[in-house]
Amino acid sequence: QKNERAKIEGFLLQFTQELSAIEGYVRHSQDDVRTARFRNSTINQQVDGEIDNIASDLDEAIDISDLRDRVSTRLENVRQSMQRFSRTESTRLSLSEQRNRELERKLKSLESETLSLRVRLDDTNKQLLVDTLTGIANRFAYEQRFQELHGQIASTGSSLCYALMDIDFFKRINDQYGHKAGDRVLALIANLIHNSVRSHDFFARIGGEEFALLMPDTDLETAQTLCESIRQCVAESGFNHRGKAVGISISIGLTLMNGIDQRDDIYERADKALYAAKEGGRDRVVTS
Repeated sequence: QKNERAKIEGFLLQFTQELSAIEGYVRHSQDDVRTARFRNSTINQQVDGEIDNIASDLDEAIDISDLRDRVSTRLENVRQSMQRFSRTESTRLSLSEQRNRELERKLKSLESETLSLRVRLDDTNKQLLVDTLTGIANRFAYEQRFQELHGQIASTGSSLCYALMDIDFFKRINDQYGHKAGDRVLALIANLIHNSVRSHDFFARIGGEEFALLMPDTDLETAQTLCESIRQCVAESGFNHRGKAVGISISIGLTLMNGIDQRDDIYERADKALYAAKEGGRDRVVTS
């Protein structure tokens, strides 16, 4: 995560530098517009001045030959002014086109990099919501989803069943077979339950060997049937350690949310039911 954060920070620094460069191109373009307006005004003034001079020459000329010379001189001045203006504009337009091409290239580069950053941030966000050991949702993701569902149900009056699950004698597994074996048990059970729940349910590891299952739009009878199926699936799976079969099981505390329940109320009822399942012999589902 630190490495990914450093990459993102590096990209943002580069992004800021690119934006500064783009702002520079925009300023150049604005300067070009102002310069072009000034030059257009200047050439217009020069041409107007020569036309006025020609009008004066008409009055001052001695004869046709003198008038022709005077007009020729004025026209030559206009021609040279227009040539200078044309050369200057050609150079300015060439530089402007070059800057525009560079600006277009940078904008395309930024668009590509922005898309890359968005994908990277999405991936990072997903990683922050996943428990690294089991691959399922973690406590942070659970808190977000629980809050969302609680708000929806409190406002719509729909149903939500909530189950807390705990691995039986998990400390004994760690003590007898080691923490690596305990990690394998956690991953195994998480995978079994994850594959057993419905697509609209939400399953997460919320700490140690404890899991939570949120079942929206579900009545208590349906939820109890689902939890019993999960309990049985885990009990029948077993765990093999160095060729020796090791039995594993889970206890489940289940409750149904009502419209006035606070989040703590739901958790406490499910926790009491889980405690009752443990006290009642483990490997069972208790409803509160």
